[in-house]
Amino acid sequence: MSTAADNPEGPVEESLAYYTRAQAFRRLASMTAGAAVAPTLFGSLASDAFAAQEVGTKVPTKFADFKPFNPHLPAGPATGLPKVIAANIAAGSAYFIQLSDTVKKSVQSRGYSFTTTTYASDVAKNVDQLTQLLKKGIGGLVLQAQDEHAEAAVMKQAIKQGVCVIYEVASPCTQQIAADQYQCGYVQGTAALKWIKANLGGNANVVVFNAAKIAQTLIPRTTGRIDALKKGGAGIKIVDNLGISLLTPEEGSKAASTIMQAHPEVNVWLGDDDTIVGVEAALMAMGKRGSDKIYLSGFNGQANALARLKAGGLFRADTAFANGFYEWATGQYLCDYIEGKSIPQVQVLNPIPITKQNIGKFNADDRNPKAAFARGATGYLTLLGNIDYRTRMSKYIRTSIS
Repeated sequence: MSTAADNPEGPVEESLAYYTRAQAFRRLASMTAGAAVAPTLFGSLASDAFAAQEVGTKVPTKFADFKPFNPHLPAGPATGLPKVIAANIAAGSAYFIQLSDTVKKSVQSRGYSFTTTTYASDVAKNVDQLTQLLKKGIGGLVLQAQDEHAEAAVMKQAIKQGVCVIYEVASPCTQQIAADQYQCGYVQGTAALKWIKANLGGNANVVVFNAAKIAQTLIPRTTGRIDALKKGGAGIKIVDNLGISLLTPEEGSKAASTIMQAHPEVNVWLGDDDTIVGVEAALMAMGKRGSDKIYLSGFNGQANALARLKAGGLFRADTAFANGFYEWATGQYLCDYIEGKSIPQVQVLNPIPITKQNIGKFNADDRNPKAAFARGATGYLTLLGNIDYRTRMSKYIRTSIS
């Protein structure tokens, strides 16, 4: 149980666990009646509502608002939090399964225990799972947003309770894992455009997948993809900008099968790794082969996608984050925080273009992130800000950093 000293802002807000999304918005509106709440493209109503309670606190929203992480700040006393770490991830996604597995190995290397909860489509059920984790007692939580708005109240409760919350591109949280999403998409789109010019004479029919339903913060990634392709001129047609909701190979495969029935001329596909892995499976089931002038490009650098890239089929390119490296780092930061140390407020993931020339070194670091982290392979991450248990309520992240 948290004490008044642990909760300097007063009682924890009413949980939204059993509210529908619409009800949650109405309840948050009543909670913040009279407050100046101005949601932004990257923020959330819930996050801004919580931020409005802390009058006078400058809320950073941009990477430039932070100083570089200082790893030499003196540690405070041990927090006394349980040495238990939890993950909350999308069911069936290889990307998030890998994240959970690597964080588990990382925290276990420090003598911590680990548990995982997963979600599918029931937001209220997932918020209840998160609430139960807090009741059982955890010291740290790493998660990907299912519904940032609906989860905001329980995340704020966790922070007040002292739990270190590490959130992928969402808020509120103790530490946020973020990236310049527009630049990420632009890099991916630019590589695709280069291939189109070299292999298709500058003409292509393109499907772009977007993850706006998963996290609004990923909208700029899709915008970057499309903006880069538009530089190719009138010969490039965007056949579909298709929203996904699960980020699984099965979803990608089903989408490709449906699209190809209506648009068999599609020859370029851009999306995140699990989606594109599924697209390739569907196209190969239709008889397409690596010798065909079809371009598939993924984003994230996860193991299943890199395996397809290395195989030399339709999966031509990947723009990757050093997933194993940042996942191992995430586990280490969770443990550091519980032990009273200062950790970064933001992990900025640097996109790494993956080719057949550098895939060997990249895979080596991905397979042994402990060694890469120990030698300080700083090119994979940019670390910003400092936060610890003592400063968590004044310095927690209130919006998606961009």
